[in-house]
Amino acid sequence: MNRSPANAGIVFARAVEFLEWESFEGTDVPSRVQTWDLVLTSDRKWETTYQVHTLEEIGPPVDISGHYGDFFTDIPDGTPVQVNDYMGIDFVWDDGEIVRKIDRRTLRSLIDQPFFESPVRRLLMMALGAAAVAVAGLLLWRQRSRG
Repeated sequence: MNRSPANAGIVFARAVEFLEWESFEGTDVPSRVQTWDLVLTSDRKWETTYQVHTLEEIGPPVDISGHYGDFFTDIPDGTPVQVNDYMGIDFVWDDGEIVRKIDRRTLRSLIDQPFFESPVRRLLMMALGAAAVAVAGLLLWRQRSRG
């Protein structure tokens, strides 16, 4: 967990205690919370902080959408996105969703293209594969029949 730039430290431990609760439209919410943080500051010194947070007002419940685009409306398509659970994979923003980054031009060129250029080449590759299996089987059979 990183602290804000104003505090410029790294939180190593946080203790949270819920002191008071309120009921709002049938749901209990914490109205007063205290926290203790153990922080390593930017000058490599240990520091502890204590804070009390008080809930001052609660707005009406809001239905939350599972579609990212409902929340982030001003992000242009193609913007790089980092997904922490998949650090080795590149993602981008596309039409309100997080998707894997792909080269659209290369993808378009591959769509509707056969894997093998012609049926003759496909048959030739299948025949070569069968011949390789037959030769391997023959060699194995000869090896076992000698021994």
